[in-house]
Amino acid sequence: MIRRLFERLTAGIDGPLFAIVGCVLALGLATLYSAAYQAPGRVSAQALNVLLALALMWIAARVPPHAFMRYALPAFVLVLLMLVGVALFGDVRNGARRWLPLGVGSVQPSELMKIAMPLMLARYFHRHEASLGFREYAVAMALLAVPTVMIARQPDLGTALLVAAAGFYVIFLAGLSWKFIAGGTAAALASLPILWGVLHDYQRRRFLTLLDPSSDPLGAGYHIIQSTIAVGSGGVTGKGWLAGTQTHLEFIPERATDFVFAVYSEEFGLIGNTLLLALYLALIMRGLMVAANAPTVFTRLLAGSITLTFFTYAVVNMGMVSGLLPVVGVPLPLISYGGTSLATLSLCIGILMSIQHHRTLVADAKPRLEPLDQTANNPYTALGRKYTPYRSVKPHRERGLASWYGRGFHGKRTASGERYDMYAMTAAHTILPIPSYARVTHLGNGRSVIVRINDRGPFRTDRIIDLSYAAAHRLGYVQAGSARVEVEAILPGKTSAVGEPGSPRVEVAGAGAPRSAFPPAIAPNT
Repeated sequence: MIRRLFERLTAGIDGPLFAIVGCVLALGLATLYSAAYQAPGRVSAQALNVLLALALMWIAARVPPHAFMRYALPAFVLVLLMLVGVALFGDVRNGARRWLPLGVGSVQPSELMKIAMPLMLARYFHRHEASLGFREYAVAMALLAVPTVMIARQPDLGTALLVAAAGFYVIFLAGLSWKFIAGGTAAALASLPILWGVLHDYQRRRFLTLLDPSSDPLGAGYHIIQSTIAVGSGGVTGKGWLAGTQTHLEFIPERATDFVFAVYSEEFGLIGNTLLLALYLALIMRGLMVAANAPTVFTRLLAGSITLTFFTYAVVNMGMVSGLLPVVGVPLPLISYGGTSLATLSLCIGILMSIQHHRTLVADAKPRLEPLDQTANNPYTALGRKYTPYRSVKPHRERGLASWYGRGFHGKRTASGERYDMYAMTAAHTILPIPSYARVTHLGNGRSVIVRINDRGPFRTDRIIDLSYAAAHRLGYVQAGSARVEVEAILPGKTSAVGEPGSPRVEVAGAGAPRSAFPPAIAPNT
């Protein structure tokens, strides 16, 4: 009983990914304990944040990816409206308007956009994967630009950078041409004088201070000077946990949040930094493996964007603390104090786990005994051709071209009266009985799936079967549109074909094989 309970609780959790995250969170709590040594309340608050983040990760890991895709558009629109609300009547804190009051509390919509943006763009490219062109990429760029500009005007340059990176990674992984990238880079460089004029004074000082921190050692350059001193003073082995002088003498500003890496480097040195980098690298490699094995365009783009955005978090924060990049207020992932960023990252990691757990898009249909639909199995005429469906399950085997249902049919009624579900393992056939089951094998790559016949079609002489999106994706011909396959009827409860080796075979004209002698009633299908 305990074992079954444990299996149910860990279902959907990716072991390697969870182990890596656990190690980084442990290092984060240890570092925060030292950074906030004189404020123990922060440590207990962060421990509670970690528990809540792990719960959020567990919930996200159990949600199937298609549910995230279904709510991607509503989530994006909602967060966008919240950003408009921030611009109109948001709270001003430390000179920035970033928080939206909700009566019982306040929320920072820009953090939510870090998730909503890649979800929306991944959904967009998923729906347009068969016809990607300049128009689709231009629309995606517009979807990315609007919230990014709104966040940058709050002003919140760090979050705007992360949102822009998350969206750009989706567009890049969707196949953006290097010509567009080169053109965009050239345009961005040409517009630098304009962008410089848009920046606030304190943002300009951050860039100038990066070149020469000593020009303002007690002002804009103070953060970089003190953090680089702390990083360098750690040496190879570090000064030891709780023994960092820069930390405990309070020279490091924001040492529990944006500059926590300076605390970590001072106390654990080069060896500790190598360990942290190895953990981050392992997490990124695992994320890229999840993206490579993802079954759909949506999950592949989403997993890739999440992983590369995590990489951006780490690089920007470490570069900022080390004096290689300007100070933009990006937290160190899973280590910096703060519940919002930790929750966002944990949700993203939970989505990665969900994608890994559901990497098989849909399992094969399971053949079972079902009463036949007599109405759907009556003789009929379509496009001037007469068809006589089987009235019972019998041997049938044929080869020809298979196509797949377009997304426009999703939710529409089939010949059986059921609604077409593009994510179910179903198919349409002209004469196989409804409902029945068949094995479809791709003759090019050898992949095979078992589908449930619940509709009639395709009514073309060069096609023998229409598969659902899920089945076509499993066979690997979604982008091609069609593939040469073999269709074999199967009996419920068996995984082998009904037809024995000597069963009659029919080859569809135009599929590269001769016709064979099937009963006259089947002739229209050939």
